[in-house]
Amino acid sequence: MVKHVRGGLVIQHRKYIGEIRFTRTAGPLIAALKCQNRSREWQLLGAFVGRLAYHFKNEIAAMNIQFEPEV
Repeated sequence: MVKHVRGGLVIQHRKYIGEIRFTRTAGPLIAALKCQNRSREWQLLGAFVGRLAYHFKNEIAAMNIQFEPEV
């Protein structure tokens, strides 16, 4: 499911319960992944990176993944 929100859009994944929130910028794509089950967040990340590589492999020069520290 895709929802448009102020400043971007949100995609909710069906198989891996979570969401991918995109921020609209003039430069690089900025996306934040949030999974309801943090121990399975890697599956949502893998699905997202795989989808980008499948559809945009000729347009992607690099990816930078940053993790927020656990609180």
